Amino acid sequence: MKDKLLSHLHEQYAVNNNANLSGIITIIISTIVVLGGYGYVYLHTGCDFSDCFKYLVAENGCFYLDALLLAQFAVHLILCFLIALCAYQGIAQRKEQFITYAIRAKYWKNDPGYKELLPNNYHPYNKKRKNVVQGMYGELIKIFMILQIMVIILTSLKLLSNINLNVDCYGLGMVEFFLMLIFIIIMSCCTCRYFENQYDSYKDRQHEYETKGYTIL
Repeated sequence: MKDKLLSHLHEQYAVNNNANLSGIITIIISTIVVLGGYGYVYLHTGCDFSDCFKYLVAENGCFYLDALLLAQFAVHLILCFLIALCAYQGIAQRKEQFITYAIRAKYWKNDPGYKELLPNNYHPYNKKRKNVVQGMYGELIKIFMILQIMVIILTSLKLLSNINLNVDCYGLGMVEFFLMLIFIIIMSCCTCRYFENQYDSYKDRQHEYETKGYTIL
């Protein structure tokens, strides 16, 4: 019965990893929707600010730059949330890997063919920040960070057009720009801090299993 229970735990780890595929698809679809909304606003945005914040659409149907700044803020906020979600899921999978590794160590530690069976570094120990997030979640975090940078660059180019074309730039517009910049920095710092907390929890899990005597085979 004990052997069957350990086998079931090992099997459940693989099942959980496969079940995460639906969550990844949901995240990708959400990203496409968010970027599609931003792209629509970007393509239909003029080169001037509104003289009154409550009016975000000009008479010709184009969005003011105020609307683009709000769209950028929304995109950055959602991408930060998705990064945090991917960090949580990916590191949670990495922490679960300690359980399956302990099961392998318990039954295969005296098997000389064990190291030949599995690839190098096929263990949860000593993962750095760049590869601690397991599987597709780690790649999605990199993609989301690139998308954040691209959105900032595109929005900045649109704002520069306001200066280059000598369009009236209202003081309220510049205040909005700097406020959005501050919010983006704050959101990015909070996301980084959340990632560090998750990474610390991974290190705690590693220390726990090392204390129990489970080390790299």
